[in-house]
Amino acid sequence: YFGNIGLSFIARVVLGLPLSEFHSGFRIYTKHLAETVLLDSASDGYRFGFDIIAQAHFHKLPIGEAPIRCDYKEAHTSISIPNSIIYAFQMIGVALLYRLARLGVKIRMFGNRSVSR
Repeated sequence: YFGNIGLSFIARVVLGLPLSEFHSGFRIYTKHLAETVLLDSASDGYRFGFDIIAQAHFHKLPIGEAPIRCDYKEAHTSISIPNSIIYAFQMIGVALLYRLARLGVKIRMFGNRSVSR
């Protein structure tokens, strides 16, 4: 619980997004998002949602939030403590890559698929 709060705070500061929670809930993606971001550069694990949020925000795509109530009881938590620590460091790493990309450093994850319309 406290880890999610702390990581969400870091994400809000670094990305500049006013989302209350970056780590749980449903995600809905548009076709335009799928055609714009590099889905194959996103993690195929717990970090996928955050990677997509960071990429979408980088490309100035709209991001909305439908708040949900989270239940952090042990029986409902699906990530282990060691994996959650790894996730935290990886998420912070993606946030730092986002900032570097915003500063003009070419970061593959924040490239564009350049789909012609």
